Amino acid sequence: MIFFRYTAMRLYISIVASLILAVTLIVLLPMHKRGGYFFVVNNGDSLTTVSNKLYKNGYTNFPFVFKYVFKITEPASTAKSGTYYLKDVTSLFQLSHRIATADFQVELMKVTIPEGQNVFQTAEILKDKLPNFDEDTFLDISKNSEGFLFPDTYLFSPNQSEQEIYDVMIETYNKKVGDLFDTYDVKDEIKRYKILILASIVEEEASKFEDRKMIAGVLNNRLKIDMPLQVDVTFQYINGKNSYQLTTEDLKNDSPYNTYVNKGLPPTPISNPSLDAITAVLDPEESDYLYFLSSKSGVIYYAQTFEQHKENKRKYYD
Repeated sequence: MIFFRYTAMRLYISIVASLILAVTLIVLLPMHKRGGYFFVVNNGDSLTTVSNKLYKNGYTNFPFVFKYVFKITEPASTAKSGTYYLKDVTSLFQLSHRIATADFQVELMKVTIPEGQNVFQTAEILKDKLPNFDEDTFLDISKNSEGFLFPDTYLFSPNQSEQEIYDVMIETYNKKVGDLFDTYDVKDEIKRYKILILASIVEEEASKFEDRKMIAGVLNNRLKIDMPLQVDVTFQYINGKNSYQLTTEDLKNDSPYNTYVNKGLPPTPISNPSLDAITAVLDPEESDYLYFLSSKSGVIYYAQTFEQHKENKRKYYD
């Protein structure tokens, strides 16, 4: 009898030990996945989706295991979306807690997009700052969003997708610029877009707020009398040239952004303007000026007539 009890006890211990070993092997992450990898949980991913992604990416040898571990250990939580840096994570228990508490452990990278950058310049900055950023993908996503990629300082994860980066910048625009439009009670979307186009020109023409307000007023005066805007800064968008590099042939360019041969506003913004430039267009300085020019020293001179403008050009521009 004692022998049978001893044998049964050994069998019981052996079974329990085997079960513990099996469970341990199931919930442990493979050794090659403990060195530091990025794992993305998208917004709206279910536990089944996350579990399948972990299986497909080699974090577990058993599909759906994560789902059940998560439900047992984090019953009141949901999977939090974001990019996780999985370094020194050894088990699905640890991983479950990380994803349940949004413990990303990713060192976010600061990226500053200066005011007045166009979508191509913005993509170059992002490519320079983020190691896994694909410039072509971002440009494809943002090709119709000139003016809406708000210039600001952002914190992005090294592995954040181009779509996520785009969404953050658009959301920032909607919040900050949307609030500004609401302050000035501008609700019509077409009017908002025209303001944005003009603000992108004002952004490139001057850096001081007082000058921006004055230039916005001058450009409005031209628009009111159906006079071409005749601004040089749009050529930066056409061929990258500034005022001192333009030739007579450049001024004949048939681009829709050439405001010498086309009346009215360009078809889109030429850059992503600041709140300062947008405010200047929303609240321009009223004057009788129709002309302005900026000297090489940055001083802007205004004129009511073309003759006065030519005299300013002779004195301050040549």
